[in-house]
Amino acid sequence: MRKLLIGLILVVVIALAGATYILPTYISNQISGRIERSLQTDSVSANIETSPSFMMLFGQVDNIDIEATNIKLDKVNLNKLSLKGENIEISVQDLLLARRLVINSADNLTITGLIDENNLAQLLAKEVDKISDIAVKITPDNVEATGKISFLGQEATINVKGIIVVEGKNLLFRITDANTENRLFGKIGISFTKDIFLVSTDKLPLEGAKFTRVEQQNGQVLIEAGINK
Repeated sequence: MRKLLIGLILVVVIALAGATYILPTYISNQISGRIERSLQTDSVSANIETSPSFMMLFGQVDNIDIEATNIKLDKVNLNKLSLKGENIEISVQDLLLARRLVINSADNLTITGLIDENNLAQLLAKEVDKISDIAVKITPDNVEATGKISFLGQEATINVKGIIVVEGKNLLFRITDANTENRLFGKIGISFTKDIFLVSTDKLPLEGAKFTRVEQQNGQVLIEAGINK
């Protein structure tokens, strides 16, 4: 009887140790894993902290800090993305059973990404037909792209100006002005109002995130999204 009692006590101790140490680590790995799988990249570093650690069992996360580089996010590539947050409550049930990362509440949870000139040039080369040798220059005032097209059997240079805007759930490159120029015909203005899609909030690594800021800087575009719950 005594051996049986000791055995039962050992089982309880092992179970408690698992709940206290093993399960929180597993939940932390599941959180970082869900985010990493939503980002098409091989370069991710994640730090998720909760003290005491067993509070992770109830979905409490004190701090989350994830950094990734060279990310494919929807149509556009980002050269850097970070996700930082404090005092976050997640749904453990959704995480473990439905394999979804659902945020119930958060004091602060922000996704920040950078799109550089090369990223944007690569996107335009894929999305705009019959234009080659695309180069992009980003300034606080506008985004300017130049490239080569065939115009009446001759090569012409096309110049496009626009801005990066948020419309609903989507981040867009909105063309505001365009013209072509070649040695024979000179400069010719053309009508061009096409919006070029970059990324939707549905592709961000957190469900329910919304774009909160887009800022054109010299050489890059800063985008921010967050969850306010």
